[in-house]
Amino acid sequence: MPRLIGAELERAAEMHNVRSKFLSSRGTAVDGTAGLVATLELPSPSDLETTARMYGADLIVSGRFGLGERNLVLEVRLYDVRGRHEIFAKRFETYPSYYFDAVEEVKIQIVQALGVELNDEERVLLLRRSTESWQSLLYYLLAEDDRYALSLGIAPVNPYGTLDLFREALTIDPEFTLASQSLQHFILLLIEQDLLDLTELYAILQDYSEVLSGEFQSALKELH
Repeated sequence: MPRLIGAELERAAEMHNVRSKFLSSRGTAVDGTAGLVATLELPSPSDLETTARMYGADLIVSGRFGLGERNLVLEVRLYDVRGRHEIFAKRFETYPSYYFDAVEEVKIQIVQALGVELNDEERVLLLRRSTESWQSLLYYLLAEDDRYALSLGIAPVNPYGTLDLFREALTIDPEFTLASQSLQHFILLLIEQDLLDLTELYAILQDYSEVLSGEFQSALKELH
């Protein structure tokens, strides 16, 4: 379980609303699966224990992630449900260009706090990044804010502006899988919530074809 901490931390930081304050509590379950609960406040120990019971977890990683005008803010906590105590807690602010270094430091410190020895392969997995470009990550985080809000039923002011942010992220790093998946989900949400008509959809497929997979484009054309 501790060896999944790297992936859990990145997902806690990257998968949710990044401009508004939020908290994501991830529990790595005994069987290796993971559950996710998102709230607006830091969880109490009883909240964490409730989450752990829901997912059969014995460790909970909590992360508060914020995107400011000039910096990124990340607060990370690791809670031992069985021992009912906090193993690790750290908060840092950093410029986007130093974000990866700061996150890697936190990952290593969490593993050290757990007293876990990693072999070379596990260390590579722990420090693996979703993208090597902090610029791509920044564009993605800005766009992800709108995707997350739309998933809650809050329509973006300018959907095409959001699409442009995703395009910038994927133009810089075409292999940024997380951004590609999020972009596709954003388009599907626009369709599901009737925020795109057929003409607009075909325009999007044409204008953003370079960052949309051929498989996804074909599926949408068949759908409509």
